[in-house]
Amino acid sequence: MRIMIIDRDPLSIKLMTSKLTQAGHEVQHDDSKQRGVKAAMEGKFDCIFVDPAPLTDVRPVVLEIWRALDKDQDRPYVVMLSKNAKREDAISRGCNDLLLKPLDHEALETVMGNAARLNAYCETFREKENVLTPDSALGVLGKKAFQQLFLASIDRGFRYGERNCVLFIKIKNFDDILKNSGKDAALEALDKLADKISWIRRQSDVVGHIATDSFGILLQRPLYETEVFDAFSRFREKIGEFTATLPDDRKLDIGLSVIEMPYGALVCQDGDTRFGKRENKSESA
Repeated sequence: MRIMIIDRDPLSIKLMTSKLTQAGHEVQHDDSKQRGVKAAMEGKFDCIFVDPAPLTDVRPVVLEIWRALDKDQDRPYVVMLSKNAKREDAISRGCNDLLLKPLDHEALETVMGNAARLNAYCETFREKENVLTPDSALGVLGKKAFQQLFLASIDRGFRYGERNCVLFIKIKNFDDILKNSGKDAALEALDKLADKISWIRRQSDVVGHIATDSFGILLQRPLYETEVFDAFSRFREKIGEFTATLPDDRKLDIGLSVIEMPYGALVCQDGDTRFGKRENKSESA
């Protein structure tokens, strides 16, 4: 990833640059917010770290960066650097996450993983249209329509502190079915899975076909801590029952995962049995 660090602290810049460069990232930095924002405007960065000190409000910096983006350019993943802020403070001011000082290498790795994950999903929406699509009568949104809701849910996290999650369902062996059983079989598999997903989802959940082999389910505004885990377990159980009924030559190998926005943090995935609050070392206690 291309990364910009805007920070007056030379030690912080040195540590972060060293760690990120070792991980294979391209890093640029500046100790002046004015110069740093100008460089961020001129370059297309995937992730930007900003320490607003001596100011306490990072919002003006974030807004300048947003306003400079090209019309079709995705927003970079912005991380607020601070010694004592809370994650909610960073999110409400337009940042995707918070990284506390002094630097914790594990927390930095977590933030970079979240940035890469969210950026990858945003990039998915920019890829060519799906080769095959399920029957529109099944109530599944197309890629572009779901993209708008996906981006809107990130924006609502910034504006209102809303917690939204997206459950991703991927047919891991879709290409094999298409190659070995043909287009009709692959399309039938898409239709059957789309129908099953539409039946499992709650009325408030929004389903989208985000890639030829993948669906996204927007789990809007969960009210209690384990609600997302409950939804993940429900989908995993019901889809498992569904795939068990399919013939061997058309049996779907399904992968499930959930991310939380606007962080991009992985909440749970196949093989994960956790229930309860996740730890995040980038967040203050």
